[in-house]
Amino acid sequence: MKKFALLLGFLISFNTLAKDSFLLIQKDVASIVEKNLGIKFSKKDADKESFLLKVSQDKVEKISGAIHHSFHKCGGFFNFETEEEAKKYLARTKARKKASSARNLIFLKNLDLEKKRKSIVKAVDDVQEISIREMIEELSSFKTRFYESESGIKAAKFIAGRWKKIAKGRSDITVKLFDHSWKQPSVILKIEGKSKDAIVLGGHLDSVVTKINLLGKPIPIPEARSPGADDNASGIATLTEILRVLVKNSFKPERTIFFIGYAAEEVGLLGSKEIAELFTRKGFEYNIQAKVQFDMTNFKGSDKAIYFMADRKFTNKKLTSYLGSLIDRYILVDWGIGKCGYACSDHASWSDVGVPSAFPTEALSKGIMPWHKREFNKLIHTPDDTLDISKGVAEHSVNFAKLGVAYAMDLSKK
Repeated sequence: MKKFALLLGFLISFNTLAKDSFLLIQKDVASIVEKNLGIKFSKKDADKESFLLKVSQDKVEKISGAIHHSFHKCGGFFNFETEEEAKKYLARTKARKKASSARNLIFLKNLDLEKKRKSIVKAVDDVQEISIREMIEELSSFKTRFYESESGIKAAKFIAGRWKKIAKGRSDITVKLFDHSWKQPSVILKIEGKSKDAIVLGGHLDSVVTKINLLGKPIPIPEARSPGADDNASGIATLTEILRVLVKNSFKPERTIFFIGYAAEEVGLLGSKEIAELFTRKGFEYNIQAKVQFDMTNFKGSDKAIYFMADRKFTNKKLTSYLGSLIDRYILVDWGIGKCGYACSDHASWSDVGVPSAFPTEALSKGIMPWHKREFNKLIHTPDDTLDISKGVAEHSVNFAKLGVAYAMDLSKK
């Protein structure tokens, strides 16, 4: 009986490892990852720019690690349990993208690029470096925020608790944990407006560490110390400061505002994919009109203060230009344009379902090929991604928080 139990346990373990995942990934990214890992994927064309890969689940995190290692950035693919689920997602997102684009066409055309509001001028001056710094320190004190770890769950609950504390006394603000099929929940805060039109600010709350094994291949280490101070405690701390300033200024929007901390971004944009699909489903209470992603805001790797990733497939040119105009009106710092070249953060999940999206980030990236210039923080996904890489302060994040305050206050007005 003991031998039978051991054999059964082995078979269950083997079957778990053998279970397949299906990844939607850009073709050029897939070929670079194949070369990096030294393997050939089983793949089909999903569309002109993407493959659908069939891989064993134990390879998913290795692929994630390879993307981190090659591009020094997050995300990179959408992860599905079955081929049927992936195909249904592609069909749904194609339809939703068309419907959402039609709904938001007039909205985008009418964005005001010139008006300056005194209330916003006052509010952006309330952004405090020390508030952002302290939140980064608290989040990076968790051993890891890996999506399947107990401390990853605790980190999500900590964020929800902090947001509730800031919003105390505001009956129009609610904070909820959003459960997924994996351990770590996402966190969703809503500031109810007068309208069911809505805008989103978000960033991922998980972290990961990868290392190079004896074969020279990057692999994730789920239980390793993974402070993720820049990636992405800085983004969550930026969101938290935006919220604090809005509450301090007793701001009440006309459009509803969602703040979202996404779980499991590092392993295939899992949390944002699920939430973006839900929020754009037919019959959902709100019409999501714009989304801005805050992912890595505190490492000054390039000359300008803020860079917008301007990948045609994943970001919206009009929304990006509008955010640039907010910088020119309210923040008065230099900003520039760069490219990830692939689905490098949670904004891609929203763009895929037709929501105009933008991605301001800390440093320049001109593309994904080896000769392209990359100035992102090279210590992300290592135990050395601490506040020390930013000289122990959060000065670089301040301008992102100011941009978020201006976006929330200006775009939520009708």
